[in-house]
Amino acid sequence: MPSERLSKSTLNRVKATGHEFIVWDSDLPGFGLRVRATGAMTWVAQYRTGTGRGAPTRRLTIGAVSDALPPDAAR
Repeated sequence: MPSERLSKSTLNRVKATGHEFIVWDSDLPGFGLRVRATGAMTWVAQYRTGTGRGAPTRRLTIGAVSDALPPDAAR
């Protein structure tokens, strides 16, 4: 899975590839940009629901990528 500092320039550079993928933020663990096969982009946060590495993980959708919700506001 790719990892880089998510910014407005990242949004312009990321393109849909025909399948869903997530670009993770290198500065904030668990924060990412989900790109759907259709090209729709949403901000997501991934977290563990317990203690330890064996705890199940969950993903929370923060919101759709738009001018109203830039990377810094979503972060």
